[in-house]
Amino acid sequence: MTRSASAAWIGCLGLVGATVCGCSGIRSVDTAGVPTVTAVDLGAETVGEALGRVAQGGAVVVRFAPGDTVPLKMETDLPFATIEAGENVVRFERDVYLYVGPGAFLVSPDAERWAEAGVLEAIKELFGAATGTFQFGFGARAGEPAAFTLSVGLR
Repeated sequence: MTRSASAAWIGCLGLVGATVCGCSGIRSVDTAGVPTVTAVDLGAETVGEALGRVAQGGAVVVRFAPGDTVPLKMETDLPFATIEAGENVVRFERDVYLYVGPGAFLVSPDAERWAEAGVLEAIKELFGAATGTFQFGFGARAGEPAAFTLSVGLR
């Protein structure tokens, strides 16, 4: 599988996650027999085999270890403005697991207890976070150009 095809699969994973947001709670998932790929595997030519299972109605677990980095690509097209395609990096500070399967996009700190990716309260409980923040602003500091800021936090 080519790198662009791998990127397309990852895009599909994001789409699956976006469509199931809004479910609730923490649950257990039997992951015996579900292939696990690592962040390093996501860039490998063989990633299509594991992610292809999702397209065929199967599931896959993706493990991110402390220190793993994954590009974060953000692009927005609004009627009044666009965010030009850019790239940041997500650096993991602890083990994080994603379960992607039929109708499920889940996150876990231990691959045993899982929260729906769109349910902040369940994620806070699993990862031991007390508060969450979302801030969007606009401003300028002396000697710097005006800028928009976006900050998302969970601690």
